[in-house]
Amino acid sequence: MLREWSHPYVCIADIGAHHGRLARALAEDGHDVVATELSSGGFQELAAHLAETPVAVRQGDGLEPLLDAPLDLVVISGMGSDTMLEILANRHRLASRPHFALQPVQGLFRLHRAIAVQGWPILKADLVKYRRRYYPLWLVDAYKERPQALPEAALFLPQEFRSSAHYGDWLKDETSRRQVQRPTDRSQQEMAWLKSELRHLEP
Repeated sequence: MLREWSHPYVCIADIGAHHGRLARALAEDGHDVVATELSSGGFQELAAHLAETPVAVRQGDGLEPLLDAPLDLVVISGMGSDTMLEILANRHRLASRPHFALQPVQGLFRLHRAIAVQGWPILKADLVKYRRRYYPLWLVDAYKERPQALPEAALFLPQEFRSSAHYGDWLKDETSRRQVQRPTDRSQQEMAWLKSELRHLEP
């Protein structure tokens, strides 16, 4: 899905590109691609994997190696939401004003809340199923901030995924997972919101 969403963009950066599979695929699709890794070992491995491609490989932390790049889209995936938000906090240092594609491996609710509080326009949102797990994917414009005060239910529930084919199944999985946890006042309220959302989806 990341590859599909990238079609309208020319210059794309993949932060924490690991073995460079996405970067390679994007280059094959005709994009100008920059791939980064933080550690020396990761950078050397990434450079070796992409040696015969036109992908530019850079080493550095977060957006640091991309400050001068003319970017249209920055992909941040395969990491937790806290790390993503730390990276996004430096977005104003970029010379360009790219959109951001965000796919965390954990912290869906945390990232949804941050997007909602900042009022970043969500251009696209979907859920991806991989090996029996659901992963969120957002495409946002993090430069058009409209901070807003929202009800707690809206800050908690990621209703931007309502149009996803996996939304109902994800809600059921999340509800089942929480049922085995020790209840608190907050968790009981969140469970009530989840169940209410499930009822909303019932025909």
